[in-house]
Amino acid sequence: MRYSTNKDYQVFIHQLVSGGEWIFLPKNSRKHSALQHRLTGRKIPIPGSPDQDPRGLLNFKSMVRHIERGSTID
Repeated sequence: MRYSTNKDYQVFIHQLVSGGEWIFLPKNSRKHSALQHRLTGRKIPIPGSPDQDPRGLLNFKSMVRHIERGSTID
């Protein structure tokens, strides 16, 4: 499945979805596609043109880590 036009985002998102903790939500009527964390239900939008921001992938990975850490605290 194609998650992004950017190769780096494509590989990273594929790893997340195949790991089982994340669900890919297609664009449909929304502005962006998104990832949803299974445990918390929180969503992260996937940028439409990720090449414009050089730190975009790092920021995206940071959001993923932040959500994953927050879900383990009980």
